[in-house]
Amino acid sequence: ETSTVPYLGIGYTGLAGAGRFGFSADLGLLARSPSQAVRLGRMLGGTQNLDDAVRDLRLAPVLQLGVSYAF
Repeated sequence: ETSTVPYLGIGYTGLAGAGRFGFSADLGLLARSPSQAVRLGRMLGGTQNLDDAVRDLRLAPVLQLGVSYAF
């Protein structure tokens, strides 16, 4: 069985040096367990407000950097 992990991020990819070198970066937030996203949906349907629901989530920061070279 596969599961999805909630993730929200923004990224950039660019080329430099006559198009041979590339750079990429991605910065975002990852929910530590998929069940938390389901719980968030249930909370929003109940009496808990959005601020309290977001505080209950366990979020982890994500930073990915990459360098590439084409030959």
